[in-house]
Amino acid sequence: MVPKADLPCAIFVPQVGHQAGADKLSKSKKVLEAAGQGSIDYRVDANSNIALVRWLDNGLVKLVSSFVGIGNGNPVKRWSANKKIDVLCHQIVHEYNKHMEGVDLCDMLMALYCIKLRTRKWYMHIVYYCIGVAIVAIRKKCFAFAEVPK
Repeated sequence: MVPKADLPCAIFVPQVGHQAGADKLSKSKKVLEAAGQGSIDYRVDANSNIALVRWLDNGLVKLVSSFVGIGNGNPVKRWSANKKIDVLCHQIVHEYNKHMEGVDLCDMLMALYCIKLRTRKWYMHIVYYCIGVAIVAIRKKCFAFAEVPK
């Protein structure tokens, strides 16, 4: 078995088509929906310590991680139809949400301040992307975003 320190640490959201083999091992979406919101199905590879998790929130969430497993579930409030209910949110989902906040904000601002220049040179798209990320970083640093009071 490989020591934990030598493993790459990541939480990965598989894209459509990349999880075909994993879908055969896991419970189907219909089975998870029958169990209700917050139901979970997971598999852990004993050799590589990689966890595959399928969690039913409002939709099906698939996560693969070599960093964290499901751990203990903490109750969180989620919308179901027109009211909030308590749903168990496991450690892998909590870690993913905690670390994706800045990435989601960057993606939103990149879409908001996108550079729309047409070119046939493939490398110019990379240059435009880097300029866009720099603009978003400067905008975020210079203008503090006001947090919405709860």
